[in-house]
Amino acid sequence: MIELICFVRRKEGMDRDAFHEHWLNHHGPLIRNTPELAKYVLRYEQNHRTDRDSERDRGSAGHDGVTIQWFENMQAFIGFCTDPAYYELIAPDEAKFLDRSAFHIFFAAEPIVQMPVQEERSAGGVKLLCMIPRAKTRSVESFHEHWTGPHAAIFRDSPELSRHILGYRQYPRLAADYERKGDPQFDGLTEQLFESEDAFWEFAQEPDYRDKVAPDEDTLLIRKGLNFILTRQADVIIGE
Repeated sequence: MIELICFVRRKEGMDRDAFHEHWLNHHGPLIRNTPELAKYVLRYEQNHRTDRDSERDRGSAGHDGVTIQWFENMQAFIGFCTDPAYYELIAPDEAKFLDRSAFHIFFAAEPIVQMPVQEERSAGGVKLLCMIPRAKTRSVESFHEHWTGPHAAIFRDSPELSRHILGYRQYPRLAADYERKGDPQFDGLTEQLFESEDAFWEFAQEPDYRDKVAPDEDTLLIRKGLNFILTRQADVIIGE
């Protein structure tokens, strides 16, 4: 199984509320209710950026949400996006509300669960979605080994940090995707759940973040290249 990760931005001049309404209530159902396309998609979720976080510029490239779609394999994805129904229905609809030039896309392997979701506490909370570029001194293999191992362990093993995190998954970029033209220069996606936006910012201010996470990030990734947004819990369009 593979996942398509896509950070999306609304078309210039489009109202934020109108964008979210169209994406959720028209575009998503258009895919779900088109059998020629829905048959390829195992799961499709939309992650809508919160209004409060939409006012933040630092650490963000101005995206309004994140699409994550699961496919059985790359052949299924190709079948989806080359089907005549995609060109007849989906592409024209995308042109109505999306700035396609602003897409940040990569394909990921199955997510690694670093901390299971605490369903009861996370309901109604927020999600951090962060695209990560590796440090220039890191090979692809070295980055993924450290990111999914020692780096993730910092969050799990620190009571100061783990008390805030209600779920933690990593989406490593597929090795084969590094050969794709238009490489977005991102190596993975971090997904962490929090009880609220305030809880996330409290987490980011913890001494263990400053003393343990930040120094490790300095050797692992390009901090200025991080692209992250806070979203509400996922709206699942297809799948469970």
